[in-house]
Amino acid sequence: MRLRQIILLLALFSLLDQNKAWAQSSAVITAYNYLRDNDLDRARDNIDKAIDHERTKRQAKTWYYRGMIYQGIHFSNEPDKVEDAIYVAAESYEKARTLDTRRIDSNDLERRYKMTADVLFTEGVNFYNKREHVKAAGYFEFCEKIKLSYGEVDSLAVFNQGLAYESAAKFDLAIKQYQKSIAIGYNSATCYQTIASIYLRKKEDENAIKAIDEGLVKFPNDLSLLTSRINLYLRYGQMKEALNYMDRALINDSENAVLYFSRGTIHDNFKESTKAEADYKTALQINPEYFDANYNLGALYFNLGVDINNQAGLEDDNAEYEKKKNEAENLFRKSIPYLEKAQNIEPSHQATLQSLMQLYVRLNMTEKYEAVKAKLGN
Repeated sequence: MRLRQIILLLALFSLLDQNKAWAQSSAVITAYNYLRDNDLDRARDNIDKAIDHERTKRQAKTWYYRGMIYQGIHFSNEPDKVEDAIYVAAESYEKARTLDTRRIDSNDLERRYKMTADVLFTEGVNFYNKREHVKAAGYFEFCEKIKLSYGEVDSLAVFNQGLAYESAAKFDLAIKQYQKSIAIGYNSATCYQTIASIYLRKKEDENAIKAIDEGLVKFPNDLSLLTSRINLYLRYGQMKEALNYMDRALINDSENAVLYFSRGTIHDNFKESTKAEADYKTALQINPEYFDANYNLGALYFNLGVDINNQAGLEDDNAEYEKKKNEAENLFRKSIPYLEKAQNIEPSHQATLQSLMQLYVRLNMTEKYEAVKAKLGN
């Protein structure tokens, strides 16, 4: 009697298990029927139950239908009702591809899975624009992964991961992605430059210099890399090295007023007045409204005038004295138009007003002196 009871119980348990399995298989079919009727909420409820069951979760059909349902939700009028629906769809198709696909339309599965890559990329851009940068990076990464599974390299998805991680201050991950972009030959010069800027933000100047120098080996004429190298030389007071790179940069960007001005300031510091004058003038030919170039050129003439005037005071020979005094006065007069132009550009710049006031005094320009004096509140 006991043996019979045990057999009956085992049979009952077996029947219950079969009923559960049948119920879950039925849920898969029910989910698909709701999908065909565009009842996506009920379709989702049924398919989500099926993926938790030991039997149906091992069937490609379960995951294939789940992908279709969540893909439909993404493109429905209310996609926000289910967060990350397209991501779930892509994961579902990915899972289906690892199972036995003989009982489903494998061609349609592949088509749908591949299509999700572009949708993931678009959603990644949307998340990036909403400042959800880490999430955006995840979407770009999944896009890249899908494309790779078909032998395609989505270089923009790789690069955008770097942008997203950089914006999220995940600097190590950003550098990794930019290095990956360099390896596949995408936007390489920009990547070297960006890696360097990240290292500078991390206070790792040596790594920044290394990144720029590596970039310049491959892209010796890239202006952004040259400019970054110049700035680092200037930061460390390596003026001669900076001059060399400025010369290289100007070969490729001969209309860059800032570069001419910067080179002029270095020549100025080295007391190479003729070279400084030429660079300041070139900068002003390119951009006449350039305040710094106007001010520096005016200051150059002013300072040269002061030096020669001081030399005149040491002369015993009257003729030589007069000669130097006239030369100094000519330089003072030469500086006025540039300083006045600088003052017109930035009317309240104190150093410009002070210099002009000294010049007007020296040259007996009383009316202009009074006007500047009033502006200074003296």
